[in-house]
Amino acid sequence: MIEKYDQLIDLKISHHQIHVYCGSYDEDKTQWGDINVDQGAILHDSHLIFDPIVDGAFKAKVYINKLENFVVNEAARRGIRTNFVVLEKRDIFLSSVPESCIIEINLNPGLYVLYFEECEYDEIDELFFVLTFIETKNRLSPIYIIDDPWGGKIGKELFFGNTQ
Repeated sequence: MIEKYDQLIDLKISHHQIHVYCGSYDEDKTQWGDINVDQGAILHDSHLIFDPIVDGAFKAKVYINKLENFVVNEAARRGIRTNFVVLEKRDIFLSSVPESCIIEINLNPGLYVLYFEECEYDEIDELFFVLTFIETKNRLSPIYIIDDPWGGKIGKELFFGNTQ
């Protein structure tokens, strides 16, 4: 269990997507290409979609933090680091097909590094997700932050944008 977090959302997840976006929803930025499917993510500056791997619809806890440093969660099965741009005077949303929630932590407009972790409590076979925002001045290449059973290799760069 995560003991410290800035916000907790119980999210209804389906259609293989957890969507984090700032500003208006943009349908063009949600189209999965072959490379996006292989890497498990669609990455844009203010629109990110992560594949939670599990088939079907389910509900899961999403822990959201704004921190100064990042440490990989011991329960992580997949981890991705990417950039995220918070637009001025715009809400930030966490959504999946069934619902959309506002991220209510204090994120100033600007550039962040966002860490997405898919985690599992082995002893109870329950998935949860962690989103960690770290304010930054420098863009970083999107990469996997751990080796995972679906082909992610630590340090391997991910493709930015939609793919064909």
